[in-house]
Amino acid sequence: LAGRLPERELREAIVVATRRYAKRQETWFRNQLREPGDGRREAGHVWTLDATESPRALAARILERWHDVISPVSRLPAPGL
Repeated sequence: LAGRLPERELREAIVVATRRYAKRQETWFRNQLREPGDGRREAGHVWTLDATESPRALAARILERWHDVISPVSRLPAPGL
């Protein structure tokens, strides 16, 4: 852009940088499905949304799931168990 590289080299540099960026994104997304150890998370930890739903319906679904995630869950067994 500043005239430091000939156009052909600039195009190639952009292609290389874009491919590297895409590869880093793929790695990042793949690792989002892993537990802190080396096991995989259960499918229930991955939220999938139907993009054909209305924004209002999607917002309601996200809010519902978020409340499920942040609600306190007792780790103590119920009495008598």
